[in-house]
Amino acid sequence: MSVNASQAAFPDCTMRPDFTLMTGQMFGNKPVNISCQDAIKGRNTGRLIYIERGHSLAEGIQRLQLLNYSYDKLFSIDHWQRSRITYKVLGKYFSMGSNEQKISTGVFAVILAYFYGAHPIVMSGFSFSTGGHVYDRTQHKRYHVSVDKAALLRARALKLPFYAADRNFSLESGLPEWTGHEVQ
Repeated sequence: MSVNASQAAFPDCTMRPDFTLMTGQMFGNKPVNISCQDAIKGRNTGRLIYIERGHSLAEGIQRLQLLNYSYDKLFSIDHWQRSRITYKVLGKYFSMGSNEQKISTGVFAVILAYFYGAHPIVMSGFSFSTGGHVYDRTQHKRYHVSVDKAALLRARALKLPFYAADRNFSLESGLPEWTGHEVQ
């Protein structure tokens, strides 16, 4: 699963995620939003899950068409559905408000995958110690760090099958490092 423009980490445009979770907020006009939009130009995904926040589904579809971004199937959820799913999985509200008040779209992707039955879930490409995003040349501050950490610690306390793909993120997040098998 790719999140927002993270598939841009693969310079080869033939790399195609099975799923992409994307928030409408990335279609704003701030430099970080423009960088994100530039990163997905001409890309595609199998199933696109669009979070209606900041821009409606109709606006998002229009923006994606302008960017020549394609998908096989489109699903949408709103901000309140995102919040309810997070609550159902973690038993706490981690998806209300904005910036440091709610989890990132990346951490929500992990929760959503679990909610729909995926496990184990191995988190790759995450960091709490580096700023910005791999596709963002503006060095925009990475928000959500404290609430992402709190949500992942909650998931760990609930013994959810969430893992870090590398040692650094394991140390930062408190999640066990993926070794090829689930830890009880």
